[in-house]
Amino acid sequence: MSNETIREIIQAVAADGFKSRLTGDCLELGGEIKVGLATLRMHIRFEDLKLATSPRCYLPDVSMLPRKVVPHLDDAGEFCVVNRSQFVFDRYRAPEQTRGLIVRAKEVLER
Repeated sequence: MSNETIREIIQAVAADGFKSRLTGDCLELGGEIKVGLATLRMHIRFEDLKLATSPRCYLPDVSMLPRKVVPHLDDAGEFCVVNRSQFVFDRYRAPEQTRGLIVRAKEVLER
């Protein structure tokens, strides 16, 4: 994908308060999501800058949630927002789909 697509992703999630960090091999977006009364940090990591694979979502600290056990969260903090075996990330709609992951993360946590 072009650098323009990466810029469009960065601009799209900036509307949700997410900031970007671009390295030679990945794009990491970091921000906060509001779940009920709790505010959680969330990171979205594109490990493939060609956007051929779905980004991974992480919740580094879930201590603000009222429940100790968070479904869809592994020990490394990766948060399964969508079923990666069924979800196909459309790189041609990358900005909208990235924002959709943020919305979906809130929905999953609120349930």
